[in-house]
Amino acid sequence: MAPGVRAALAVTESSRTQWLGLLNLPLETQTAARGSTQASARGMAADAAARRQAAQAAAQCQAAGQRQAVVQRQAAEALQTTTQRQVEAAAKHEATTSEAAQRHGAEAAQHEVAQRQAAAAACAQAVAQRQAEEAAKHRAAEAARARAAAQRQAAEAAKHEAEHAAEVQAAAQRQAAAQRQTVQAAVHRHAAAQRYAAEAALRQAAEAAEAQADAQRQAAEAAAQLFLLFPNPAVEAPQLGLATTVPQLKDYLLQAGVSDVETFAGMETPEILDLAQRKAGAWECRRLLACQALSTSSPLSVRHQATSTSFRYAFHNAGTFAEVQQQYRDKMLRVHPDKNPGDASATPAFQFLRQAFEEMKTSF
Repeated sequence: MAPGVRAALAVTESSRTQWLGLLNLPLETQTAARGSTQASARGMAADAAARRQAAQAAAQCQAAGQRQAVVQRQAAEALQTTTQRQVEAAAKHEATTSEAAQRHGAEAAQHEVAQRQAAAAACAQAVAQRQAEEAAKHRAAEAARARAAAQRQAAEAAKHEAEHAAEVQAAAQRQAAAQRQTVQAAVHRHAAAQRYAAEAALRQAAEAAEAQADAQRQAAEAAAQLFLLFPNPAVEAPQLGLATTVPQLKDYLLQAGVSDVETFAGMETPEILDLAQRKAGAWECRRLLACQALSTSSPLSVRHQATSTSFRYAFHNAGTFAEVQQQYRDKMLRVHPDKNPGDASATPAFQFLRQAFEEMKTSF
């Protein structure tokens, strides 16, 4: 094979290898490179034809072979330079295309983001508008419910106030009725109490009058009995001794309040004398009561005089205040209730003796 053909084939194979290497580039770059390669291929095809012609001419003219080889080397170098330039141009074109694609993609992404943001803003605006409408509707419904509730509360409050006023009025009426009943009952009770008090007063007055009459009768009876026992209350106590006869002792015991003297019929005279001496205090008590009966049983017209007389009789018509004092001491010891236990006449006799002594002090 001629050297020129081998060089052309080498250049063609190199172009083919470069063209296959461009297949690994991006689509746009491949398209640009494919166009360049096709143009290069057409140029190389023309160069190959020229080389074939040159090879044929070289075969005819070996002398011109060297020049042809030089031309071929120069053509190959030019082709290589052209191919390199084409590859560089394709690379630049690819880089430019890639940057443009990136810029276009970035712009598209920004546009898409802007569109999404606008759509999101529109959606948010729509949602906010719907929420505002729903909130307005909710507030309107709440306001309507609040007005209805306020109206119901006002109606219930008015009803409650009316019921309360009615209850208060009814309670006032019941209280007034109860007060009227209370007043009427109080009037009835007061009238009944007055009637009962009047009746009780009448009964008490009647009972008091009857009791006073009974007391007067009893006092008159007691006075009559005392007057029977002591016809002369101013008499002094008899001197009891062995010379005192039994009838005198019996009379003394009767005056002392011993009514069952008949039971002493079988007793000896010393025994009766001893009993009479022990009843000296009882005898003095009844003598003083006989002196007091002079004033209580006397008519009102002479009662004051009778009272003075009874006081003098209590001390046996003593002539001086010293005698009155001496008799008062002796009789106080004799008629004291402690000295006469069980004798009901001791206390009134003791009181009368003190009263008589107080009155007698003013008469001296």
